[in-house]
Amino acid sequence: MREILHVDEAERVVYFVATGLVAEDPYRRSLCRAALDGSGFARITGDDLDHEVTVSANREYVIDSASTTSLPPVISVRGWDGAVRVELERADISRLLATGWSAPERFRVKAADGVTDVYGIVYKPHGFDPRRTYPVIDRPYPGPHANRVSPAFDSGILGHEAEPIFPDVYKVGVAEAGNHDNRFYHAGWGEAYDGPDYVRSSNVEAADRIRGKLLLIHGGSDDNVHPHLTLRLAERLIALDKDVDMFIIPGAEHAFVGYEHQVSRRRWDYLVRNLLGVEPPEDYRIAPTAIDGEMPAELFG
Repeated sequence: MREILHVDEAERVVYFVATGLVAEDPYRRSLCRAALDGSGFARITGDDLDHEVTVSANREYVIDSASTTSLPPVISVRGWDGAVRVELERADISRLLATGWSAPERFRVKAADGVTDVYGIVYKPHGFDPRRTYPVIDRPYPGPHANRVSPAFDSGILGHEAEPIFPDVYKVGVAEAGNHDNRFYHAGWGEAYDGPDYVRSSNVEAADRIRGKLLLIHGGSDDNVHPHLTLRLAERLIALDKDVDMFIIPGAEHAFVGYEHQVSRRRWDYLVRNLLGVEPPEDYRIAPTAIDGEMPAELFG
């Protein structure tokens, strides 16, 4: 179960979003129901699409956006019985396809244990040529509580740990607001997700293994992962006489709200320079994201 949407106390029924029900992609979300005593489980959305569900203000209906990574969304109003009351919108991606865009490819591979399935998405570059070779950019996240690979339609790197642990694979890394040493972070986080072996998960201790290019980005006003965690890694790299690039944004907090455009451009420029060996367009700039009253609530709850 991923999220409780509504509890009907009169009918003694709970409605919720669950995953793990679609064999093709266990991360796809389904709208479900069950009695409060645990009996009567049923999938209300009977297809194998991903369903992003929002409950209406009067809690009588849900707004359902149904899609996959390659199938654009159909947005509709459904009752709690799953029946579509009205279709609101069907996304038209014809103009997107006309630009040469191709849908990302969902894949599944085995983890190092040879048993566990690991799911991912490959976004191929515009004008992909199968006869060429391309650098692969991975964007992992160290916490298992967060899903970095959406099962929904999306037309759209935490390199700080991957690079020291796998230096023969990762040649360039960009670490944004990196928690580089759990010995100096919230104890509850480290022990919940990385176990009590703080040394094993410390990038400071593994800094001697870094051989590629590394850009450290941090917000100077980050009150979650404090800037000193990035400075500790930088200090260690300097002590080892290794090159390191660093970008500190004085007014930024953990999510870089208001600075996303600057962070994105610096990240992309760094990868272009060090993976492709070319200079990015000198006058290319990304427009700042407009911030409305709902954005902070969506980001921070």
